Amino acid sequence: MSPILGARGGLSASAYGLFAPSTAVAGTYESIATVTGSGANSVTFSSLGSYMNLQIRANVRCTGASGTSLLWWRVNGNSTTTNYTSHGLGGDGSTAFAYNLGSSYGMGLIGSTAHSGSTTNTFSGIIVDIFDYANTSKNTTVRSIRGEDYVTTGEIRIASSAFFQTTAVTSLTIGFLDNGGSQFATNSSIALYGIKG
Repeated sequence: MSPILGARGGLSASAYGLFAPSTAVAGTYESIATVTGSGANSVTFSSLGSYMNLQIRANVRCTGASGTSLLWWRVNGNSTTTNYTSHGLGGDGSTAFAYNLGSSYGMGLIGSTAHSGSTTNTFSGIIVDIFDYANTSKNTTVRSIRGEDYVTTGEIRIASSAFFQTTAVTSLTIGFLDNGGSQFATNSSIALYGIKG
């Protein structure tokens, strides 16, 4: 089998672990933790390590209906409503939309996911970037992109959020935090990576 030599996403082959040197270099992704399975409505990562940025890669489905499938993030267990704001763009091939949640929620929005009304066995593919999370001189910014076969039609959304505190992020919770009981469906997975600066 031939090795993959090309760059991807603007990163060199070594950034994806190919021909990597013995020590981590800038742009290297390192696996921190992976959670799989079901039976929980949230996952908390509390050992974040020392990196420039963090990235979450998720493949998830919600056990509840569409109104309960919103996936959120929360920093350090902080649920103060004025500490978060979220907005984003989306489309389903025929309709485009935008939204702005302001600061009325005690968490930042990632977006809705595949749910019990979605096409059977479909999951949402999600990437969440948490920038400069250990910096105590500025607020934490989060960007997410996701897509899935939401309800028989494909949908993609791009969202960004901010946490209006300058404290370092020491724990990060991802989950269905405001829906009254929805959980991650069987075979859901959430992986956390650290990105060297």
